[in-house]
Amino acid sequence: MSFQKVGPFEIFGWSVAGNETCVAVRKNGKVFGFDIGFSPRPLVLADYIFISHGHADHIGAITQHMKKRALNGLRGATYFMPKHLVPHVKAVCDSFTAMAEKHDSDFVGTFIPVEPGNRFEVCCL
Repeated sequence: MSFQKVGPFEIFGWSVAGNETCVAVRKNGKVFGFDIGFSPRPLVLADYIFISHGHADHIGAITQHMKKRALNGLRGATYFMPKHLVPHVKAVCDSFTAMAEKHDSDFVGTFIPVEPGNRFEVCCL
């Protein structure tokens, strides 16, 4: 699993239709992720993840991403996702924390609700 040079970017892509999808884009040392249905090493490095929709093959590995970042000493990532997904993702994180019988959580991140028409500037690419 490695990045491939595409123009000025390095791209990592993975998709198994209906099971897991993720894309990482790297430039100038910054990594951005698009969908997190799978959380391989190239995506673990992404500080920012943009989630397109709530199907499991596009968001199902979000807690795995959080846990891998925590285990690697990385800060919580920022996740951009459709607004209606935010409370559900928070509930999943709370459930994983409860199942682990922990008072603190490895399942942390910043959740940015996104609505149609929202725009975000990616300044370092």
